[in-house]
Amino acid sequence: MRLQPLQINDGYSKFTDLLDTPSDYIGAAGKIVVVNGPENGFDLSSAEGGLTDGYLPLPSIETDPPSEDGYGRLYTKIIDGYVELHSMDDSGVSRQITSKGRIIPVTNSLWIHPANPHPNDLEFESTTFDAYWTEDFTVSGSAIDPYASFSDNSRRQIHTDREKSWYLIQPKTGGTEQRIYRPYDLPTNICIWTRGRTNVDGDLFDGTIVNNASFYLGLVSSSGGTPDWQSYLKLWLNFVVDDTPDSPCIAWEDRLDGGSVAFDNKNYISWKAQGFHYAAINKVGNWFYLLVFNDSGQMLYIDKFDFSEASYPLNMIVCGFKNASSLGPGNTIMGLDFIRFVESDVFLPGMHR
Repeated sequence: MRLQPLQINDGYSKFTDLLDTPSDYIGAAGKIVVVNGPENGFDLSSAEGGLTDGYLPLPSIETDPPSEDGYGRLYTKIIDGYVELHSMDDSGVSRQITSKGRIIPVTNSLWIHPANPHPNDLEFESTTFDAYWTEDFTVSGSAIDPYASFSDNSRRQIHTDREKSWYLIQPKTGGTEQRIYRPYDLPTNICIWTRGRTNVDGDLFDGTIVNNASFYLGLVSSSGGTPDWQSYLKLWLNFVVDDTPDSPCIAWEDRLDGGSVAFDNKNYISWKAQGFHYAAINKVGNWFYLLVFNDSGQMLYIDKFDFSEASYPLNMIVCGFKNASSLGPGNTIMGLDFIRFVESDVFLPGMHR
């Protein structure tokens, strides 16, 4: 039988029986047929030579194929070194089915792999830390332990069986920032955003902040390949402001050319609304917008800043982690799922999924 244009009957594909390979099959690239096999069985064949070890090969192409009325297309393309599966309907609308070898779910979740990833996206899908980024702290040889009590070097794990595709860190005590950073020349329009996770201590309920961790996404000026902090923006999630019941909250800092540091926070977004796990800095022209999101895409606009006249321009991305205590159990553990980039003047993570 020959594979006809796709028809669905009660959820199944319908085919037309053919006893032999049709005469127009030979040399017709891209056609797939099912013909009589030994002992009245069937075999799947194509112009590319049929099955290979029981599998149908789909040679990769450089560009999307042309559409054809009444036919759909299934093909592969190499994107960022990965062979990705694509589909195309008969009107020419294509969809990328896999990203970095993983199926892209048809869903509205913000955390899924983007259909068109940016080459600078950091997905933490290797146990080796990305070579473009720097960890400016000493990594302990000990594994993360939610019940450990320690005061020496910070512990971190990447893409382990404990948490695939996550950067987990258990910072050392004392509130010293532990950071990762990379140089980055900002284009005219760019949205840099991340998904993070922290834990909250139950002692919050009696107004005492104990053993809580905070992290931020930031942009900073640099000198000699390291942050110099003459100009910067920081957007904190789960920030602890003194020992007050309002903490933790969302907070932000800004500084221009070595001037005074401005700090503010949204106290009304306290532990009662710990649903904002996404931080974004969206540069549109000269303006930098600070935004946070939750998993449903609900956005909270924080503030905007103009750094167009900065003598110390923002040219480095940084994520910082801070720990108030080394005591267990486990509230010092933080995680990053990804850091992603979208070059657009209209992109918002909660509205482009």
